Amino acid sequence: MSITIFIITCYFFLLYFLTYKKHSRLNFLSPIKLISFLYLIRNIPYLLFTSIDQSYFNEYVLDYFRIFTNISLEDAFLKYTWIQTVAFISLLIGIKVIKLPKSTYSTFRKSLNLNYNVLKLAVNTAFLIGFIGFLIFLDNVGGLNLLINNLVDRVTMQSGQYAIKLKPLLSIATVFSIYLIKLGGGKNIDKLRSVIFLIITLLIFSSTGGRKESLYLIAIATAAYHFYVKQFSFKNIRNYKTFLLIGLIISYIFVIPLVRSKDGVDKLISGEVSLIESIKIPELFSTLSYTYIDVFTVNHFSHKNSWDFSSLLTIPSNIFDRKEAPLRPPMDEGVYFVTSVTRGGDYKPLSPRNTLREFSFPIENMGFAYANALLLGVIIFFFLQGLIFGKLYSKLINSGNNVYMLYIYIFCIFNFNFSSLRIMNLLTLLFLLLIFYLIYRFFYNLKYSL
Repeated sequence: MSITIFIITCYFFLLYFLTYKKHSRLNFLSPIKLISFLYLIRNIPYLLFTSIDQSYFNEYVLDYFRIFTNISLEDAFLKYTWIQTVAFISLLIGIKVIKLPKSTYSTFRKSLNLNYNVLKLAVNTAFLIGFIGFLIFLDNVGGLNLLINNLVDRVTMQSGQYAIKLKPLLSIATVFSIYLIKLGGGKNIDKLRSVIFLIITLLIFSSTGGRKESLYLIAIATAAYHFYVKQFSFKNIRNYKTFLLIGLIISYIFVIPLVRSKDGVDKLISGEVSLIESIKIPELFSTLSYTYIDVFTVNHFSHKNSWDFSSLLTIPSNIFDRKEAPLRPPMDEGVYFVTSVTRGGDYKPLSPRNTLREFSFPIENMGFAYANALLLGVIIFFFLQGLIFGKLYSKLINSGNNVYMLYIYIFCIFNFNFSSLRIMNLLTLLFLLLIFYLIYRFFYNLKYSL
């Protein structure tokens, strides 16, 4: 057991917990409470397991420290600790610069004056388009059975499959279907629709092997239910339905890694693999945490090898450069990180894809900020991230809990940072929200032009 990493674990637990506790009177969807809770869930268990046994730490990064540097894991964590502290404080300052609304619910009104009947048509149409996109993808890869049994190679299977890009329309339709419950006065048909949409969307998201987008969908659906149907509180989360839902979510989190392993479904059905024996809690938290790549980042980059914002050129390079895909730089900067980790040395944007490894690490805001501008970058970009979170939350509340703003706000809390990949993901989401709005406007104009 590493006493140093254990002390660091306790320090960060106190930092995140006390931040959450100090702001306990805020709504649980306020950015400070959400961020401190997410940091606690993502980082603390991973740190704790690493302090107990260093083999729980990411094997690629661990080998990097052992083979290519003279840095011990404890020393690497010490440098990470103070830089991560600066990052978290900068994030909080950015949020607090924005004067957050005190009232959360009293300003509620119909988002953009949406019409119930028109919105119902738009929701059903958007869901159908997203579902058809998934069916096209399914046909292209050879069917559902082939997809499920090859989830271990899911990244390759989804490469070049543009129909799957319509998948977020499923979650958009699901969230707006929850808003329909409020707009329609709590009709049972609206409740049933939202449940069916949620289940189908979770199954589709799960069939492509990822857990993050499914957990994000659960989070945003919960937020929508909280704002538009029934507010959550400690008084109403103690019933059996809530515990049943929590149990299903936990089961889902543990089952997906087994299912996406090679022949995982067949092994589970045949009894060759026990679900209980397959539950590995440390591995679960390692998939949710970005701590390992942050530790690598702050110990790898220096004034000699910083990127100087060359990573931002990956977006225009991919959009305007007419070279073949293997000769263009990857938009996901995590590919450069993985190549540096596994091969040693420095790999910078805009190196072509064919000179790099074929998988990536999620670099997140720390990776982008520190790789491009070191500590100054951390201060600036975490402050800006907090500023954006605070501004979006303020816009959400002041807009009367506008459902479009709710979707963007929760998406950004879970997914937004300044890396090229995340910026592109946000632009894609905004485009799909625009598509949904245009579908709504089409039916609205059709209804009132007849």
